[in-house]
Amino acid sequence: MGTKKDIRELTTRFDPMEWEALSLQNSASGRGIIFQNGVNLVHDAYRRLSRPGQNWLDAGCGTGRLAQLLAEEGANIFGLDADEAMLRFAKEKSERRTSKGGPVSFIGASVDGLPFCREKLDGVAAVSLLGCLAEPQYFFLEIYQILRPGGYALLTFTNRHSVMLRVNNMVHSLASLYRGNKTGLEQYHLYSLKEALQSFADAGLKVLEIIFYNFFFFFSNRIIPRYPLIRRVNPPSSNGFGNALARNFLVIGKKL
Repeated sequence: MGTKKDIRELTTRFDPMEWEALSLQNSASGRGIIFQNGVNLVHDAYRRLSRPGQNWLDAGCGTGRLAQLLAEEGANIFGLDADEAMLRFAKEKSERRTSKGGPVSFIGASVDGLPFCREKLDGVAAVSLLGCLAEPQYFFLEIYQILRPGGYALLTFTNRHSVMLRVNNMVHSLASLYRGNKTGLEQYHLYSLKEALQSFADAGLKVLEIIFYNFFFFFSNRIIPRYPLIRRVNPPSSNGFGNALARNFLVIGKKL
């Protein structure tokens, strides 16, 4: 498997205030809807699969948006992030939380060395995390170690084969060159569906469901098709065409 690299930090740093603003956008006219749709799908899957009183981890919790949603269903939630600024923001926001639900405990740690005992957790969720990891295979191995038999992994990926994403990246790259910006797009790891499924298999996790989502173009902070039409033409899909079009997909796995 090679030498284990240090992945304590994400490849890209985010400002907590800016990330929180994105996660709370109410229309599909901005970048936030890309993240929001992943959070909503993971939340829906969690509601189907979890039970009150269980222990779940939100890995790469950021400002704690998903962790708080999961906690409102009555489970014990751990929010983990290696970014100290993000974690501090999430803790402060959680202290102001007035909604009912289970507790949220925030932990500063890397996902390649999760600080949990073997078979401690009933589920692990991660939204917009896998693309930021230098060597994600170690995260998958950690997931297997900490999950109890029958535990679930709910993980989102950015789809390498998405035609919509490819067109977007090409347009953004050309626009960057036109503006004289040689840095171009931020670099994230993109996944083929085959690669993602192989990662689950290598870690000993059985894939139960695949859901493709985010069927739209994103140009200059605008979504096409525009809101609210996107709500009618952009439903999550498990059909094969999703692999060619959808920007993202969610994989639901289980430890047998």
